[in-house]
Formats: sequence, structure tokens, C-alpha cells
Amino acid sequence: MARGAASPNRIRDAALLLFARHGVAGTSLQMIADELGVTKAAVYHHHRAKADIVAAVLDPAVTSMRDIIGAATAIPDEEDAVLHTIAGLADQAVVNRALYRIMLHDPVVSAMFSSQEPFTSLWVRLRQLLSGDDSSMKRRMSVSIFLAGLAGPVQDESLAKISDDELRQGIVHVGTRLLLDTASH
Repeated sequence: MARGAASPNRIRDAALLLFARHGVAGTSLQMIADELGVTKAAVYHHHRAKADIVAAVLDPAVTSMRDIIGAATAIPDEEDAVLHTIAGLADQAVVNRALYRIMLHDPVVSAMFSSQEPFTSLWVRLRQLLSGDDSSMKRRMSVSIFLAGLAGPVQDESLAKISDDELRQGIVHVGTRLLLDTASH
């Protein structure tokens, strides 16, 4: 195949498919090249290491999360900012179902999110935004449960066939109940 067959977008798509099948650790650059029908050198032309490919696969979700946080931060009312964030995360979970399965389940990706910039600062900003001025243990626990719970619907096989609209509504409902229902706080 021509070098164009190993474009960054095609590499990202092939890697996402293979990561979903084999996990990040179980996917090699050679496997990605084989999936595309190109040489490993063609993959190296765009990405020098597998970590670069992982970052490229995660980039749409990370960029979206950064945009959600940026927009919510500009909203003066704290409750409206939290609601905007919940809705944005729900939208992102719908759009990136396959990516969420990898992001929220794969230990390599989890390690990246917990140890590397810009992921760590992004999670800190997200937790701060969802916690607002309330730094109580109860609020921090609610935020933690909500964020961890985003993995549930995309990994739970019994929910695999729900519609995008049902997934979005469910996440917004649960997030609103956990983080904005004044009766629970």
C-alpha cells in the first residue's frame, strides 16, 4: 500500500480497533501496521512510539473534556456549570463509546491518566469543577462515584444495546441526582 494508507487518522482508527480487541499492552506497532496493510516504517513515519499512538487515540476525548471544562468554567452560576459539565460528559460518553471502553478500563490508559500531564491536571480541574465550593467528603465521594460510574454504561454488556439518547439521559439523570439534588447533600 502507498504511504498514504498509513495516515494519522487511519492509524488512530486501526489502533482503537486493536486496543479494544487486545488492550493497549497487547497491541504492538506491528499489529497496527498489519491491520492497515502497511510496513511498520509507515506507522513510524507518523508516530515514533506506541505511547504517541495511544495519545492520538485519546486526543478526541481529551480535547472534548478540555472544551467542556473550559466552557463550564466560564459559566458564573456554579450549579449551571456543574449541569453543563454533566451534560457534556454524557454527550462525550455517547460519541466516544468505544473509546470510553478503552479509556476507562485499560490499565495502561489508567496509568497514563493518573501519572502524566496533561491528563492529571485535566482530572484535577474536572473534579474541582464538579465539586464546586463544597469540598466535603460527601461531595468528593459523589464526584468520585459519578466519574467512576461513567465507565459502567459503556462496559456493562446488559446496556450495550441501549440507544445513544437513553445512555445520555441516564448519565445526566444519575449525575444530576448525585451532584445537584439538594436533598442528598
